[in-house]
Amino acid sequence: MNLRISVVFFLFVLLAGCVSTTTAPREMVREAPYVSRVTDSQAKALHYFSLYRLAVADRDLERAQAMLEGALEADPDSAFLKYAQAQMAIHQGNDEGALRAAEDAVILDPGYIDALLFLGSLHFAKGNNRQAVEYLKRVVELDPEEENALLELAVSHARLGDTEKAIDLLTQAISDNPDFYGALLTKARIYREIGLTVPAEESYLELIRNRPDLETAYVELGSLYEGKSESAKALQLYRQGIAALPESFALLNRLARLYILENRLDEALSELQRIVTLNPSEAEAWQKIGLIYLEQERFAEAAAVFRTLLKNNPHLEQARFYLGSALERLEDWQQALEAFSALSEESELYADARYHMSYLYFRLERTDQAITVLEDVFSHGGGRADAYAFLASLYEGEKRYEEALSTLQKGLALFPESANLYYQMGLVHEKDGQRAKALETMRLALDVDPEHAEALNFIAYHYAEIGENLNEALELVQRALTVKKEGHILDTLGWVYFRMERFTEAVTALEEAAALLPQDPVVLHHLADAYVAAGAFDKARQTYEDVLRIDPEAAGVQEKLRGL
Repeated sequence: MNLRISVVFFLFVLLAGCVSTTTAPREMVREAPYVSRVTDSQAKALHYFSLYRLAVADRDLERAQAMLEGALEADPDSAFLKYAQAQMAIHQGNDEGALRAAEDAVILDPGYIDALLFLGSLHFAKGNNRQAVEYLKRVVELDPEEENALLELAVSHARLGDTEKAIDLLTQAISDNPDFYGALLTKARIYREIGLTVPAEESYLELIRNRPDLETAYVELGSLYEGKSESAKALQLYRQGIAALPESFALLNRLARLYILENRLDEALSELQRIVTLNPSEAEAWQKIGLIYLEQERFAEAAAVFRTLLKNNPHLEQARFYLGSALERLEDWQQALEAFSALSEESELYADARYHMSYLYFRLERTDQAITVLEDVFSHGGGRADAYAFLASLYEGEKRYEEALSTLQKGLALFPESANLYYQMGLVHEKDGQRAKALETMRLALDVDPEHAEALNFIAYHYAEIGENLNEALELVQRALTVKKEGHILDTLGWVYFRMERFTEAVTALEEAAALLPQDPVVLHHLADAYVAAGAFDKARQTYEDVLRIDPEAAGVQEKLRGL
């Protein structure tokens, strides 16, 4: 039997079932349980259904379930109630129960569009595309104007590989209703999904011409352009979209993101500042502004941004980490340490923050704490190769060579391809007076990375110092300089030339080194010696005096001055 009965009849039945000729005290009416005297099955079903709707409104799902079961018991052949049962099952997270109930509704009433659409959409959402096509096709046949069903039907066909059928459906729908923009958008998406970027682009552009206020079209077409590495087109499109939708956060963010990817940071800043002007609480945009300031080495401005961001969003661990980074670059060691210390152990940046803390303790001359922090990180497993190297350097500075070597061995067990760890181990061996082991370890570093500039420089300088293998030393230091041209490596080059008695070339290289390291007494000492060898005695005298000004205890310099 069908549940559709008149409201008048429903009210009549309720009144007939509830009215009593006996007047009872109000207390008794309140306490007595209600017993329905309705006997007609439809009326009884409608009565339970009304109670079901009231329970749903009160969010009492347990009572709602009980009332719906009562309605179904009274009228088990009601397609409407079966459909309500399907909806109830969805609210309870019972997809399978929902499918069974909706299928029962369709069996009872094959033309029940709501139930057919429910089944089609549920199968569509679950990826059951064949079943989705079965039900959605019936919906569209019954009601060709059911737009959502048509869109899901087209997408289901596309998922099944029948893109031609999907496109035909959408093309016909657009022909029947040129204002059916959902069909045009779905058509563009299907073209894009199957890699037909030209018709996809044409569909998006047509959509934008007809609906210049449709943000989604700009975003998706821009993403298509970016995927094809057509960033100029994407930029132009985003600007066009922003002109039509000046308060579109999605488009402003995409434009800023694209500027960042192209390293056009000032333009990115301009867009991000527009975002925070529109919405000062937009934390992600503020964070990007701070990161750009960091990239541009505008550390004070970066610190100010992250402080403001944390004031309003104290839970943002990333912002706290970046604040510490900005303060560290400002050499505000103590404030940076406090920022990094505030990160919780649950933060994904916790280990990185501890590495920074170790460095900051070192800068504050609190070496024991620097060591303790790194040891604590490593005790929980893992770690970074450079952190093992840094911890080893801390031990080395304290002349705790065995612990330094043990740390490096642990690091190499985790990172056997780290040339830097071998290099650091070589330095520890040298400090421990084991020059042969140091050279052997530097060779291991070069086995891992033949262009490791520091290892190349170390070996070359060693040969220059002892005056042996000078041709090899020259080749090694020249290779190092192709990797990075720094003052200490130029000093090695000059010293190799000096040992080879190529004094003019020695002076040239050492003058370049001194220009980069004007306060390094070793470089200046080498340069002064080269001046003497080249016969430039006045320059030599002045340079020796510069050495003594920087390091009054520099070995042998006073004697060389007297010799001049």
